[in-house]
Amino acid sequence: MNKWKTIKSMGWCTAVLLPVLFLFFSFKNSKGCGQLVIDTYEIHAKINIPKVNNINCYYDDRTGVRISIYDVKAKLNLDKFELVPRKKALNGMSGNYLLDEEELPGSNRLYLATGSKWGRDWTFVFEAGADRLWAELAY
Repeated sequence: MNKWKTIKSMGWCTAVLLPVLFLFFSFKNSKGCGQLVIDTYEIHAKINIPKVNNINCYYDDRTGVRISIYDVKAKLNLDKFELVPRKKALNGMSGNYLLDEEELPGSNRLYLATGSKWGRDWTFVFEAGADRLWAELAY
């Protein structure tokens, strides 16, 4: 039996569902900085990252931590964030060791959102005065 007949016999729903599932798991499981970075953060945290001017991304394969820094162009919805001091925000980011000193948040008033989905912890830190967002996933 050829592949087309096999797919056709599975039904149109399965033929449509398989590619959708493949794309979903590609987004969900994307680890490094090469592709699907913003989408992966958004899927895990359910936080929309607005348009950005600049992106710096770092991934440590040894520890399974990816952290990205965004200079955002548009307003970020802070509904899921809480206002915290710098020390608490930095303690919430397990991948801050990947960043240079000048890449770390400078303000003492930062917005923090954390959570876990599919066994992966995520952290977002936003510095309103600088319009910078740090997004992190721990795999």
